Amino acid sequence: MLLDVLGALIGFAGVMLLLSLIVTSLGQASQHLLRLRGRNLQVALADVLERIGKGKGWTAPALASEILRDAALPPSETGARVARNVDKIGGPVRWMRSAPSLVWLSPDELDHALRKASTPLSAAKAREARELFEKSQERMTERFKSWMRYLAIFWAIAVAGVFQISAPLLLRDLSTDPALRARYLAETATIQAQGAEAVEQLRAVGPAPVDALVEMARRHPRLAAVLEEVSGEGRDVDQLEHEIRDVLRDVPGQREALVGEYRQILAEMRTERVGGSLDVAEDQLGQLARIDIVPWPHGWSFYGRFGNVLGVLITALLLTLGAPFWFDAIKVLTSLRDKIALARGGGDGAAKASPPPKPAAGDADKTDG
Repeated sequence: MLLDVLGALIGFAGVMLLLSLIVTSLGQASQHLLRLRGRNLQVALADVLERIGKGKGWTAPALASEILRDAALPPSETGARVARNVDKIGGPVRWMRSAPSLVWLSPDELDHALRKASTPLSAAKAREARELFEKSQERMTERFKSWMRYLAIFWAIAVAGVFQISAPLLLRDLSTDPALRARYLAETATIQAQGAEAVEQLRAVGPAPVDALVEMARRHPRLAAVLEEVSGEGRDVDQLEHEIRDVLRDVPGQREALVGEYRQILAEMRTERVGGSLDVAEDQLGQLARIDIVPWPHGWSFYGRFGNVLGVLITALLLTLGAPFWFDAIKVLTSLRDKIALARGGGDGAAKASPPPKPAAGDADKTDG
């Protein structure tokens, strides 16, 4: 009985992991397409300009957009290609292009941009703007995280709604249908193996920040040896930037500009990987189809019952926990189930309930180790 309960929970966690990866992939793609980092910088700069009395209402955002456009680095070939495609599409999609491509400014670059603006600031106002801008960094980080949370909630509701997955109903079916439970468990090892790499990329810095470091070293050969001292093991980009600042301590005059250039390179690389995020989502769609979970299986009639609506909302809430949570849940539940099966005398019952594919089972064991 206990093994059956654990089997149902493992199958449930596997479905949540696949759906969570779709949510995360769509969230990342949306963030790049909407250029949220550039918009975040624009909002912060507009707030600074308004606080020093340089524009009210729509005037401050317009001036901030002008400053960022003039301060932007030359676009990459990929960026130019995306821009041409957007021009072809036109309409609402062009609004996405209106966001600044620049995602970060150093205080020195801000001074330069303010002096180049069509309505330049006095020295005193420019100095005040610089001080306010430096103090706004933490607010910018929190605002961006908040926007990403909203995106995650939106896509969690959308994915749960399109697939019409009611968490209570799914748990009920897995608990009462041994054949369905065994089928889901048979896919668990494959789900673990395929999801492991994607989850690790979500947890850690991921490949793009490290690649951005390599590109930085290529652009600045004399700093290559210094940049090699950056470990690349930070848990997020902010920690990695802190490492970069630390290794560039002997070049203080260029340090902030170099960090700003790093952020710009990183933003361009992330934009290029929008397609990669969508490929991840497509892979999860294929995996879900293997267990007969497809979009819109019941039609509009599914939402004729309040219980189903509530169940989908519960699913969406669970998806906001994130793919790393569900990946860890599978590992913990699988390990616990194996231990209980061994304690009962070899785990024959467990093997009958969940015969994992042999190649994938080896991968799962490595993950658990």
